[in-house]
Amino acid sequence: MTHNSLGPIGWLVLHAMPPAVLPPSNTLLGADVFGVTSRVLEARLRPMRARSDPRCTQPSPGRIQCPNLAEFDPLVGIINTNSADLAPVASLRNTDEAISIGTRLAERAFSTYHPAAKFNDKAVIDARYLEAELPGACLLHGSSLCAASELGNAVLRGKSDQFWATDAQRWGLELIDNERDDCQATKPAQSTKLTSLLLGGQAARFPGHVAFGLARIDETWVSFVPADVTVHAGWAMRQRVEHVVQSKAKVPQHYVVAGFANAFVETIATRPEYNLQFFEGASTLYGPQSAEYVAERLEILARSMLGQDADKWLAQGQPPVDAIVKVPFEFGPTRERLARPSGRELSRIVGRGSLDLCRIRLAAERDSICFNWRDGSPGRVALSSPYEDPWVELIGADNQEPVPSCVLKGKTLECDPVAAIDDQGLDFQTRVRGRDGDGYLWSTLFRPSPSEWPYLKQAGRVRLRIRGDAKASAIVSPPFSPANLSLCSDKVVRQCAAN
Repeated sequence: MTHNSLGPIGWLVLHAMPPAVLPPSNTLLGADVFGVTSRVLEARLRPMRARSDPRCTQPSPGRIQCPNLAEFDPLVGIINTNSADLAPVASLRNTDEAISIGTRLAERAFSTYHPAAKFNDKAVIDARYLEAELPGACLLHGSSLCAASELGNAVLRGKSDQFWATDAQRWGLELIDNERDDCQATKPAQSTKLTSLLLGGQAARFPGHVAFGLARIDETWVSFVPADVTVHAGWAMRQRVEHVVQSKAKVPQHYVVAGFANAFVETIATRPEYNLQFFEGASTLYGPQSAEYVAERLEILARSMLGQDADKWLAQGQPPVDAIVKVPFEFGPTRERLARPSGRELSRIVGRGSLDLCRIRLAAERDSICFNWRDGSPGRVALSSPYEDPWVELIGADNQEPVPSCVLKGKTLECDPVAAIDDQGLDFQTRVRGRDGDGYLWSTLFRPSPSEWPYLKQAGRVRLRIRGDAKASAIVSPPFSPANLSLCSDKVVRQCAAN
């Protein structure tokens, strides 16, 4: 999306890839690959927007100052399209690799941008919505989905990008039941052993009432499906929408299927994929006709959007298009993943403050900085604020102002008009190390990019600041110059750089 005078105001990026590079053992809070892609693209778009805003000035080469431009900060959203049998190519599966893959995706997306392209101020925007009950739902030709949801034993195998996978046959579980002749054939009947392995003995409970959506943005049609969709199933769904639209369209249209939308009923595979009973077929909950049923719902939405009487295609008792239905809802079992507020208030912790600051040589081409401090418990420190302030940030040693995010490319300085160097970007990894009396030991690993290092070397003396809360002041490191810090001891390296 672009405005003639203000430049890009936002982007939607459509990409078929589960955004999971980091393994389940990762303990850092973050958005993995798509979070990196979004941040990198927004950083590329902001200077373009700022140069077009008449309120912005350029006090020196490379620097742009914009009052209150944050309210016009471009937003980049990533939509995961049908990707059930795709995975990111990763080997190390650490934060560096997640950043690398996310950055490459951002650069590839940015390469499609054409600033000189004509802005269309009369774009067609439309949307339709349809709710459905999946158990036993009727298809247009008279057959129906299965009356109950079931997982197959092959879900234990997982996919290539999943680390918990195991061999179902190792547990005495068959993958295919050629003798089964009901709706779920050839899926083996769900065993109590599988339920015990996956759910700890609890009964499997999956959504039955779901929603489908279709959105049109000019010549692009995006179908929203409440599942992870295989490539072949997504192609079949896309063709149903295309068949309806192209009969009326005067110019070529683009069609996309977006998964994980509005609810989640695991995977939707085609009938041939279902019959193989690999992971994708085993996790297709409502039987081998699931992909065809979804394709029919999307066709109904497309007909409705083109002004046809689409409700006649719905079975008796099914909600009409765009009707919101009141249904019983209850949350499933939950597990606390983030620490709850506990321990002393920050202002009452004895010895709260800076401990040590040093430099780590992790690689010949890229140094890092380690800062250790004593603070409150993980549930007590303010990781975020109502004003979206960063928790860990780099500030000027004298003026206490955030250091702007800039890179030095050759002799050219390029600065982000909004962002600063803080933990809302990609440079910081912060961890709690353990209990220490009435407080906790914390460390942050500050890893400037190779293009940021030359800029920081000429930026003068700086400090690291850890924000407090309403009652406790911020923790501030001693002033330092990044290039002149002493090297960390082996013990500090283990504390700060270990995963």
